[in-house]
Amino acid sequence: MDFTPDLLAFQGVFISTDSVHPFSRLTVKGGNEEKVKYIIEHMYQFLKDRNFMDENKVLSKEHTRLIRKFILYIILNGNFKTLEKLVEKDDIDSVIWTIPTVPHYLMCELIWSFQVEHFVYEIISYAYPPLAVEVTGAFIENTKYYNPLDCSQKLAKISLACYTLICRLNMFQFPEQENNTLLSETLKHFQNCTKNFVEPPNSYKLETLQKDELYIHNGSWLSSALVLLYDCLERYTKIHEKVPPDFDIIYQVTYIAASINKNIQFYNINDCPKNVLETIGNCNTILLDACQKLIMDVNVDIFCAWSEFEENGKTKQQSIGELCHKVYTKLSSIPVLCEHPIVAMLQQISRKPIEAKDVINSTDVCMIIENINKNDDDKESWLHALLYKDDLCAYRELLDVIHPNINKYSPQECLKLYYILKQGIVNKGQTEVLAVKAFHHCDVSDKHKILTEHFVNNCFFDMKENELFTDMSTEFFNKLIATSNADITDVLTLFLQSPKKVFDKIFNLATENSQQGDIMLQVMKLLDNYCNYYYEVDTEPCIFKALQNNLEICIDTEEKENNFIRFISALKNYGILIGSKLLLLTIMPNIHKALLNKNINNINMQIKLLQSAYTIEELLEYRAPMLAMLAQVMDIVRWKIHTFVTSAPTTLQSTIELQTSFMETYGTSIPVKEENWLKSKLKNTHPLNTYYYRKIWNPPGNNFLEIITGTKMRQHSSKDDITTTLIQIICSCTQEEWFTIWDCLANFEAKIVLDAYYEAMSLIARIERDNRTNNTWACILYCYRTLLHCTRYKFFKEPLTNNQILDVINNITRMPILCDGPKEDMEPLLLPLLAYIAERKNDYSIDLSSCDLVKYECLVTIINNIFSKK
Repeated sequence: MDFTPDLLAFQGVFISTDSVHPFSRLTVKGGNEEKVKYIIEHMYQFLKDRNFMDENKVLSKEHTRLIRKFILYIILNGNFKTLEKLVEKDDIDSVIWTIPTVPHYLMCELIWSFQVEHFVYEIISYAYPPLAVEVTGAFIENTKYYNPLDCSQKLAKISLACYTLICRLNMFQFPEQENNTLLSETLKHFQNCTKNFVEPPNSYKLETLQKDELYIHNGSWLSSALVLLYDCLERYTKIHEKVPPDFDIIYQVTYIAASINKNIQFYNINDCPKNVLETIGNCNTILLDACQKLIMDVNVDIFCAWSEFEENGKTKQQSIGELCHKVYTKLSSIPVLCEHPIVAMLQQISRKPIEAKDVINSTDVCMIIENINKNDDDKESWLHALLYKDDLCAYRELLDVIHPNINKYSPQECLKLYYILKQGIVNKGQTEVLAVKAFHHCDVSDKHKILTEHFVNNCFFDMKENELFTDMSTEFFNKLIATSNADITDVLTLFLQSPKKVFDKIFNLATENSQQGDIMLQVMKLLDNYCNYYYEVDTEPCIFKALQNNLEICIDTEEKENNFIRFISALKNYGILIGSKLLLLTIMPNIHKALLNKNINNINMQIKLLQSAYTIEELLEYRAPMLAMLAQVMDIVRWKIHTFVTSAPTTLQSTIELQTSFMETYGTSIPVKEENWLKSKLKNTHPLNTYYYRKIWNPPGNNFLEIITGTKMRQHSSKDDITTTLIQIICSCTQEEWFTIWDCLANFEAKIVLDAYYEAMSLIARIERDNRTNNTWACILYCYRTLLHCTRYKFFKEPLTNNQILDVINNITRMPILCDGPKEDMEPLLLPLLAYIAERKNDYSIDLSSCDLVKYECLVTIINNIFSKK
C-alpha cells in the first residue's frame, strides 16, 4: 500500500485540518461537534473537487477501491496498539502514522460521515484480526452517541462483522492464549452491540415520537434485527472461503505472514476448533434471545397498527410477516437452533410471501414491469414469475425486460424459457435472439439435448443472421485464444446459430499455429456428436465442407499446411472425423483434382495427410486402388528438367515411401485378382517408376539402376558408359534414388563413380545454360545440391585423405555453374560440404586455401572464409 498522488492529497487534508483543530483533543463528542464538522466539511470538499463524490454527497462507484483505501488509511493512522507490530511490515510501514494520530471518536465520525457502512463491515471482517478487534471496540464505544432513530443499520453492520470475524478466525493461527483473547473480546463486542437492539442508545429520544411514529420505529428496529439474524445464519450454514467474492486484497497488507493458516482454503463452521464453535454458539444464543425479546415487545396494538403503514407497495405488517417467514424457514432447517422458543413465535406472526407467479396473469403488464424495475427484494421473484405468464411471447415489453436480466435465471429456468420462446408464433425476431441468450445459460447437457432436437434428422440450418452472433463469435474465440479461463462450452451457443460458420472458424484458427490447433481440438471434441450432420443443400457432412473450404482458402504457407495436417490427423485419431469419410470425401477427390491440374503442392499435402492420419493397416482394404492412384501421382510428380518445381522431390519421395509400405504388405506374392486389376491400370507407368511395381511386372534387372534403364552395368563398363546412363535419369530422381544408384555402382571404384556423376551433371548443366528458365535453373540447383550431398555421404570415408579431398575439389572446380550461376546461389549450395571438409581438417594435410585447383572467385571466397585461421 504505497502513496499515490490521491493518497498524498488525502494526507494533506488531514495535516491542514489538524493545524486548525488538533486531533489529539477530539477524543469525545462533548464540545467538539463544530470542530469535527469543520474537518468533515473539508473532507467532503476534497472528495467533491476530485469528483470522488457528487453534490448530494454520494460517493462515486467507479472510485470505490480508492475510497476503500482512504478508509483503511484512516484506520492505519488510528490509536491502536496492534499498529506497533504492523509498522514494521514493508508493504504498509510507509503509510502507518504518517498523519497526526486519529482518536477513536474522530475516526468513527469521519467514517460514518462518508456513508460507507459496508467498509466498516469489511475492515472488521477481513483485516488482521487483532487490529479488527480493536477497531470494533472503537465503534462499539462510539455507539453511546448514536441516535436511536437512525442507527439500526450501523448496529447491524458492526454485529454482522463481529460474527463474520469469529467465523474467519479459523483462517488464522495464533498462540492459544492470544486466540482465546481474540474470541472473548469479539464475543463481548458482539454482545454489547446486539444489546443495543433491546436497549437502544439514547432511548430517551424515542419519548418525543407520536404513537404511530413509535410503532413504525419498532417495526423498522425489529426488521433490522431479523435481517441481522438471517445474515448471521447464512454465515453459519455456508462454506467459508479464504478469499470470498467481496474480499479486497488491500486488507491482506495488514496480515502478518506467520499468522495465516496456509492449509485452509475452504471450510464449514463445523470444521472449526471447539473454542470457535462454542463462541459462535454463544453468538447465536445472544442474537436469538435479543430477537425474541423484540418480538415479545410487539403487542396486539402494534401488530395491528402495522397494517396501516405502507412502504414499497406493502404494509408494514406484510413486510415484517414475510421477513419472519424467511427467518423461520432458515431456523427450522438448522437442527441445533430449531428448538429455540423464537421459532414458534416467528411462526405465529409469519406471513408466507405472495408468490409473483401466482398473480402474474392477473397483474397488469405495466405493473409487472414497474415491480421489476424497482430493484428491491421482489424484483427477482417477478422476473422468475414471467416464466408462468400466459402467451409471454406476445408482450414485447416483457421480452425487453428479460433481455438485460437473463443472468438472473437458473440454468433450468433458462431451459424452460428457451422452449417458451421457441413455441411462440409472434415477435419471432425478438424471441429468436432471446432464445439464443436463454440457451447460452442452460446446462451443457441440456444444450446438447436442444441441439439434437433443433437439427431434426441430422440436418443443419442457420438461424437468421444478426449482430448477436458476430459479437458473441468475436468475443468467444478471442477469449478462448487469449486466456486460460474461457468457457469452452460457449461454442454451443454459436453452433446453434450457424454450425457452418463455427466449423469454418475452427479450421481457420487451427491452421494459424499449433497452440490454437490444440485449443480447437478441444472445441471439436465438444462438437463430436454433430460431425455427420448435413445442410439440406449439401451432399456431404458440413464438417467436410468446412474442411475443404479451408483447404482451398487458408493454406498458403508451409507452416499453415503442417498445422492443418496435424489438426486433421488429430480429429481423425480421436474419431471426430471418420477415417473412411476423410479418405473418400476429402483426400482422394483432392488428389484426383490435383492430378488433373498437375498441382504438385496440393498432391504433396494430401500425401502428407495420408501418412500422418493413417496407418497402413487402416488402408489395407483400399490397397489396390491406392497403389493405382499412387502410380498416377508418381507419374505426374516425376519431373523433367523443364517441369521441375521445388516441392516435387519431397512429394515424390513421400509417395514412394507410402507405395513401398503398401507393396510390402503383399509379402512374397500378390493375389491374382489384385495383380490382374493392377496390371490393367498400370500399363503406361513412367519407366523410372516401374522399379516400385516390379512385383507386378517382374522386369529384367537385379537392382534399381538395371530395372529403370534396362541396361546391365558390367565390370568392364567404362566411366563414359556410366556417365551416359546417368545423364538419362539423374535429373528426374530423388536424393534417395541418387544414393540407390550409387550403391548399384558399388562394383566400380569410388573415384570413377564420383567422376561419372560430376561429368554427367556438367554435361547437363552446359545444355541447360543455353535453354535456361526458372524451372530448369531450380532443377540444376537441386541436382547439384543432391550431388554434393551424395559426395558427403557416399564418396567420403572417414578419416578423409588428401586424395579424397583433391578428387572432390577437382570435380567441384569444374562445375559449369561456378562461372555462370548467380553468386547468391553458390554459397548456400557449396557451404555444407566445404564446412564438413573444414571440420575434418585434422584428417588431411593439404591446404585448400592455397590450392591451385581453386580458381573461381566465389569458391575462393567461401574457402578462405571457412579455412581462415583467424
